Amino acid sequence: MSSYYLGIDLHKRRSYAVLMDHQGEIIEECGLPNEQVVDFLRQKVPADTTGILEATWNWQFMYDWMNQHCQEVKLAHPQKVKLIAEATVKTDKIDAHTLAHLARTGFLPTAYAAPEAIRQLRQIVRHRLSLIADRTQHKNRIHAAIIRYNLISPVSDLFGCKGREFLEDILENDLPKPSQQIVNDNLAMIDFINERLLVVDQMLKEIADQDKNVALLKTLPGVGLITAITIRAELGEIERFRSARQVARWAGLTPKVHASDEVVQHGSISRQGSPYLRAVMVGAALRAPRFSPALRRFYQRIARRRGNGMARVALARKMLIIAFTMLRNGQPYREADQ
Repeated sequence: MSSYYLGIDLHKRRSYAVLMDHQGEIIEECGLPNEQVVDFLRQKVPADTTGILEATWNWQFMYDWMNQHCQEVKLAHPQKVKLIAEATVKTDKIDAHTLAHLARTGFLPTAYAAPEAIRQLRQIVRHRLSLIADRTQHKNRIHAAIIRYNLISPVSDLFGCKGREFLEDILENDLPKPSQQIVNDNLAMIDFINERLLVVDQMLKEIADQDKNVALLKTLPGVGLITAITIRAELGEIERFRSARQVARWAGLTPKVHASDEVVQHGSISRQGSPYLRAVMVGAALRAPRFSPALRRFYQRIARRRGNGMARVALARKMLIIAFTMLRNGQPYREADQ
């Protein structure tokens, strides 16, 4: 147990800090620019202190600063803190007090603070996803520009070799100048993003070559390099999960349950937790039945009773549990186990 508790309500430029002792007496409190927080920690905060801040979008730098000066640092779960300590009057001062008080009394709901290496991996994986989303937007704009003139691509992939030939032809003969500009600009952006994706993919490959867990995950049917890296990045330290069910729940792949007296109703999946992990596991579940007889039988058994959509989600959950077991035991996928 710490002797002191430091709650920091973090914002883009300024923060509010409250330091209290284990009896709840305020030792120090102030609002200050973020660049002055390090001096505050060094001059005002005893070493025997638990630091607390919420898992906001920019928590990482403040967490690292506090880690250098505090005995331990806890990352508070914003939604759960709100459920426990929602107030009619909400200020930075009240929020900082709340964080310190919840930690002092042992009621602080915490979130996972990933190590720096995992944070960096998550950043580059999510950056890749954002590039792909941007590329899709540019492709959609080209589709919209040519459909206005009833120009339909004769091939399924408008941006492959044959599709590009079709675009070049209609640019010369069928599209007015404003639409030509739209298509050319979006094609240029697609080409630029493709170049950036090659750089990012090479970076991810170099990271994967040094991570034995990625190699393990790639043995799971339907899981390629990018999917394996995404699972690795989103799960982080596998030791933080107590059970396979906790992993599935953290990914939002477990059903919602409403229980009242003797009536128990199971709904759709919760969709809480990491959307990135959930998306890649559903994608892997689409591919896995082609490569694994055991997983195909599981999928077909569920599909007969509940339909293809439910079967895909059930298989995604099963595969995540298998991935967790593989990482925990340090063993590759074995078809005989399924």
